[in-house]
Amino acid sequence: MIISSIDLYIKRGATRCLYCGSENINGEHFESDYGSAWQDVKCLDCDKEWTDLYTLTGVDLQED
Repeated sequence: MIISSIDLYIKRGATRCLYCGSENINGEHFESDYGSAWQDVKCLDCDKEWTDLYTLTGVDLQED
């Protein structure tokens, strides 16, 4: 089931294909718009594609 595959993919740190489990995945450049970001990803072994979605998890304040 793909839903459990997504949970496992996220838990593993997005390092394996959602479909075949291969580590041979390639992420394209990041894109962002109004507080959200995403990245197209492709498995180089099974040719499946998906989009990783990112959310803000914290802020790193810079010293003056």
